[in-house]
Amino acid sequence: MIAPLFKKNTLEQTGFAVSDDGFSYKGRTYKLADVAETRSYRVIHQTRHIPLGVTESHDPAFSFVLVMRDGEAVQVTEQSTLLSSSKQERVDQLQKSYDFICESTFQQRAQKYVNQVEANGYFEYGAWRLSPSQQKIIDTTSGKGYSVSELQFLRSYGFIELVPSNEGLAAKMLRKSKQELSGKRYGIGTLSDGDVFFALLAHYFHLKW
Repeated sequence: MIAPLFKKNTLEQTGFAVSDDGFSYKGRTYKLADVAETRSYRVIHQTRHIPLGVTESHDPAFSFVLVMRDGEAVQVTEQSTLLSSSKQERVDQLQKSYDFICESTFQQRAQKYVNQVEANGYFEYGAWRLSPSQQKIIDTTSGKGYSVSELQFLRSYGFIELVPSNEGLAAKMLRKSKQELSGKRYGIGTLSDGDVFFALLAHYFHLKW
């Protein structure tokens, strides 16, 4: 990840601060009870190119978005730029605030998926429809459905790759080759409400890592 030229939506610029039941952002106050979705993106090491030189340094970066019930999206980011370095303490502070918000809003964010299961027999997450009663997941983009038992769920940061359980060596090599050519893996992105999604997978599908 190459650093941008200028910082945007930092703690200092937004005045972001968390309280017991809400947070402040750009002069406004928001309630945690109104948070509908959380998203985050973390980089442990980030390449920073120094102008007029060849030196590179590696700095952490963390960004999150809070989507409110009315659809407004609140974003805060701490990362290095071409002209300055991101301080670890600010990244840690942002991560701690995000963790607190996720913990405080977990139940309300989970409830929207539980309500879908109770009403429809399934819940939707991104481009996927997951049915606990049938133990199936459906790719709504292609319409393809899969039994949970016929898949391996390979978890990495921000993503679950879906691979056939009975995949042979030749099929695995072909899949890897296609991935290298396309730069894409087949599966489920988990940066949005990730904590809730993994809890739902454990509860409804007995999937744990």
